Amino acid sequence: MTEKGEKTGPNTERLELAERRLRVATELVRFTKEVTTLGTIAVLIAL
Repeated sequence: MTEKGEKTGPNTERLELAERRLRVATELVRFTKEVTTLGTIAVLIAL
């Protein structure tokens, strides 16, 4: 990496965007697993 952040240009922005999307996707997967687990527990309790 260079001292001037502006010098790196679009690739850096693209990398940051990709990292942000990956983080969001990871959180979404974790949330979905939790909801699925809670849903399963709720169904078992309901039965």
